[in-house]
Amino acid sequence: MLKVNPLHVLRNHLLELAINDAEQGDFNCFYRLLDQIQNPFENYS
Repeated sequence: MLKVNPLHVLRNHLLELAINDAEQGDFNCFYRLLDQIQNPFENYS
């Protein structure tokens, strides 16, 4: 079941937060989201 259902799915409100932060010069949220969507089956704590 875990092989076909990703743990992480990009949500619009999270992307908006990452974009807003990136526009202010803070890319931490953006890179965290990028890592999660590139590896959606890995567990992040």
